[in-house]
Amino acid sequence: MQRDLDYLYLNRILTHNANYDVEEGRKFLARLHANGQYWLPILDPNVYVPDPTNASDAFATYDRGKALDLYIKNGDEDYVGTEWPGFSVWPDFTADPHVQQYWTDEFKRYFEQLEYDGWWLDISDPASWCTGSCGSGKLELNPIHIPIQLPGDANTSVAVDYRYPEFFNVTNSTEAASASAALASQSAAYPTPSATPTPVYARTLPTPGVRNLNFPPYAINNFLDGHSLVKQVISPNATHNNGPYNSTEYELHNLYGHASGNASYNALVATYGGKRPFFLARSTFAGSGTFAGTWGGK
Repeated sequence: MQRDLDYLYLNRILTHNANYDVEEGRKFLARLHANGQYWLPILDPNVYVPDPTNASDAFATYDRGKALDLYIKNGDEDYVGTEWPGFSVWPDFTADPHVQQYWTDEFKRYFEQLEYDGWWLDISDPASWCTGSCGSGKLELNPIHIPIQLPGDANTSVAVDYRYPEFFNVTNSTEAASASAALASQSAAYPTPSATPTPVYARTLPTPGVRNLNFPPYAINNFLDGHSLVKQVISPNATHNNGPYNSTEYELHNLYGHASGNASYNALVATYGGKRPFFLARSTFAGSGTFAGTWGGK
């Protein structure tokens, strides 16, 4: 159990495991730098949400962002999904004008503890390994184990199933039936050519008057079971902090990797006093190459 907690704690961004002394870390980095070597920590742009019933689980990075109300929303509340450290929230890099200063301040605070030499931004689009705002009303369970078996875990299933959100109909029969009918119609209209092993599909039109962002009533040709848009990502109907518009994740999802990368690059530039930093990002968009090298996830 301690091993699991240590592992999860290591993934709370811009911090280090409490079992590793900062002063020892500084000595280690001094030896690296003396040898002409560098240290580039990994960072995911999700913020761990501490258990509100446990004072020892406090996480100041989360508290400062919460005080500024910077996180992507699920209605009137923060959207709480699951990432490496457990239940987490996501800064709204795409819309909230205050996020850059917050992100820069957090980078500087960590640099004052351990002088890193750049950053590797991983999972920089808003990935979440449960369905919906699954942490809503359950924060006292944090830190939860992610709903994925890790090396060294006991060969048992996760005790709590975090894949489904509150009030979710597991069978999703209405939307599933509509998607299945659309897929059958689509497959009939575009049959498999004899020379190719897989069907050739074309986009279907949504049902007039229906706008269900999470489970649209038309076939989606991707590799996810049930043609769902809600698996392993923030739900498309999550909202951003851009005033009266309340733009949805459906509209802005593809820009999040670019925006989180840009904010991280700007934070590094400020930390290094204008010096161009070494910075890698995983999720990118057109133009991301102006501030980030691209890591392809392998």
